[in-house]
Amino acid sequence: MNIVDSIAPKLTIPAPYVAKATSSLTSLGTDQFGEASATDAVTAIPTITNNAPDEFPVGVTKVIWNATDGAGNYVLATQKVRLVDATRPTLTVPAARIIEATGATTTPAPSDLGVATATDSVDPNPKIKNDMTGPLGLGTSRVLWIATDSSQNASWKTQVVTIVDTTPPEVTAPADVLIDSAAPVALSSVDIGAATAVDLVDGVITPTGDAPSTLPLGATTVTWSAADSRGVSSSATQDITVVPSRILRTIQPPSPSESWAHGFGHKLTRSGDLLLVSNTLHAKDGMARAGAVHVYGVADGALDRTLHYDTTEQRANQYFGGSIAAVDGGLVVVGARGYDEYGRFAGSVQVFNPTTGAHVRTIANPSTTSPGGGTGDSFGAFTASLGDKLAVAAHKHDASGVSDVGRVYIYRVSDGELLWTLENPDPDDGDQFGKRLAAFEDTTGEYVYVGSREDNDKNGAVYAFKVGSTTPTWTATPMPGTTDTRYAYEAIVPDGEGGVFVGESYIRSGAAWDGKVHHYGLDGSLLGTVDPDACCSRDFGSRLAVANGLLYAGDRHAIEGGRITAYDAADRKFAGSFHNPSSSSTHFGFALEPLGGTLLAASEHSNSATRVHVLDLPSITGIRPSPASGASGASGASGAAGASPPAPQLFAPTLASTAFGDGTVTLTYDIEIDPFEVDIDDYKLSNGLTIVSATVAGKTVTIEYIGSAAGSASSAVESIGDIGFYARQGGTS
Repeated sequence: MNIVDSIAPKLTIPAPYVAKATSSLTSLGTDQFGEASATDAVTAIPTITNNAPDEFPVGVTKVIWNATDGAGNYVLATQKVRLVDATRPTLTVPAARIIEATGATTTPAPSDLGVATATDSVDPNPKIKNDMTGPLGLGTSRVLWIATDSSQNASWKTQVVTIVDTTPPEVTAPADVLIDSAAPVALSSVDIGAATAVDLVDGVITPTGDAPSTLPLGATTVTWSAADSRGVSSSATQDITVVPSRILRTIQPPSPSESWAHGFGHKLTRSGDLLLVSNTLHAKDGMARAGAVHVYGVADGALDRTLHYDTTEQRANQYFGGSIAAVDGGLVVVGARGYDEYGRFAGSVQVFNPTTGAHVRTIANPSTTSPGGGTGDSFGAFTASLGDKLAVAAHKHDASGVSDVGRVYIYRVSDGELLWTLENPDPDDGDQFGKRLAAFEDTTGEYVYVGSREDNDKNGAVYAFKVGSTTPTWTATPMPGTTDTRYAYEAIVPDGEGGVFVGESYIRSGAAWDGKVHHYGLDGSLLGTVDPDACCSRDFGSRLAVANGLLYAGDRHAIEGGRITAYDAADRKFAGSFHNPSSSSTHFGFALEPLGGTLLAASEHSNSATRVHVLDLPSITGIRPSPASGASGASGASGAAGASPPAPQLFAPTLASTAFGDGTVTLTYDIEIDPFEVDIDDYKLSNGLTIVSATVAGKTVTIEYIGSAAGSASSAVESIGDIGFYARQGGTS
């Protein structure tokens, strides 16, 4: 008989156990959550086991108990072990913060508040946040920080945040002011502008200035101050300078005689601390128009010496001094376009040391090396310096049977060697390629700008050459449809920044002639146009100079006997002017030459009275006090503020008759002609004739010429230049 044990043990387990978690996993043993017991009818001590982990997570863990007897009968029972997280995180908040205001209200950046930290025995990464949802005003605020663990236990602390305003208002002073006056100026008579101020918290604030009621001569620093509602202040300064633009000194011809004075000041050139003044009409040893160049000290206006054509025998109609260029080594190059030893009016240039008066070398017209070559070329009438190189024009050079085509040569200064020859790219009769020259050098290379008066039937053109190439890099022409406006005929000047200004002084507008100046970049692009101020439209663009960021324009026909206007060389806007201080002279500004700093040389001429003024123009762009101020402005000063007087009503002379003689042409006009206005380039003869002189007596201009057709009564004469504008009763233009 078999006896079988099939009855499972009786199992008694511990009661459910609840404990406090000490970490994310808490170690517990049976001594903590209890021991189970079991009895069995057969087996005295049943085997008891459980699946309890060594470490218990937070929450309920079911521990399964198993009691097994010797026959393999077993019984299971479940005990619940619950670990509870009731501990709050430990929260550390940033220290109190003082934050600079950024406006009327300030929203601190997280980095401004700092970083709060929290630790928790169970949750390794408690969540941290603060209650700041909007901007804070000035003063003290409290930011509540809260740390919450995964069991939603929370801790909170406050951080003190103080918003302060220690930033001063931002004060912007008005631009510095130049006042053109030779006497102290009442503050009420000028507008020096007003400062502005903005505060981060208060917004716009009105500053106050400490300008004196009377502005003295010289510089005055005005301090503009502003304070916010918390008393935090700041300031900015403005410099107001009262200084006259004035004639520093006047240079007279060496002698008042007509021989010395008649053409004095036609050309002006600075070489170091010297000012060279040409007199192409000066008679030497009885030779009319032999020419001379007078050398003066810039600092004192004293005559150092007079240069003449370097030959033992002076010749008439040499026009020595027709061009002057300062080159390297303290040397100057003087052009003499007229008669040479061949009697061809071929021209040459002479190199001098102006400090000692020593003649260094002569550069002859290359065309004279061929039989009969170079006749009428006018080589040397126009020159331009590149320092170690020299550009020389022969603007009346003939080519392939075509008259006055023009040509330009480039020489090395150190030895006079011819380096390149620039031919007229579009040769036509009367082009006069080289009628104006300018040169410029920068890091990109050396450039020569060549004017051609009659390109494409008197339209005119400017050709830009990069030295080393005989092909133009660009060409500029006037607006289509314009004719004989003297575009590039009277003035081409570099702007000092790689560009170039080109004058167009003879644009017909109704019954008047107006001018303008075109501004081109280094690549030939048109940057803009300089339009004349109302005072000075008549001859605008014929006399130009650039210095101190200003384009100076001389208008010898402006009201009050001539005026120099100044324009910003960058934006081309009118900046101010300086008028003729003399009541008797009528051609102020005929020639201009910068002398360094704020100095500018300007020639003045009326009939046979000529002189050169050294102007100091520190405030030509400044403002002028109103008459109520009682200030005495500098003679001739006329600032940018206030309207300029209109240009005078002037008219071109009318030709009344023409008479041809043996080698001469006599032109009679309806009004007396100013000798200073007449030049041999103002006329052109037919049959390839070369004009060698043009003299004035009252209403008559007498032209002398050379050539195979001399004396031919059928020769035609054409007026191609400007012989002046004149006032007359009941006249028409």
